[in-house]
Amino acid sequence: MTFKDAMANDVGTVFLNTDEFATVVVFEGSDVKVQLLDNYDTEGEAFYTSVWGKASDFAGISKNSMVTVAGVSYGVVDFKVDEFGDGMSVYLNEVIT
Repeated sequence: MTFKDAMANDVGTVFLNTDEFATVVVFEGSDVKVQLLDNYDTEGEAFYTSVWGKASDFAGISKNSMVTVAGVSYGVVDFKVDEFGDGMSVYLNEVIT
């Protein structure tokens, strides 16, 4: 087994396992397992929120799509597929109502 094969296997069994590291968010009405990341500025304040998950779980994503995290709505600011082609980082901004 190559390192790339091991990483691909670990995505579902470890990184996107809710008993390990994953959180469930809602995208387009469907539950999606992701890693939730709060990114901080130099003063320690949350700068933005991002999630990482399987690219296939974010089919049809676009800027301004909505993702709900723990009951809070976020708009998609940007997104990118990772270098392996199967993971996606999604950058979010809280929707102020």
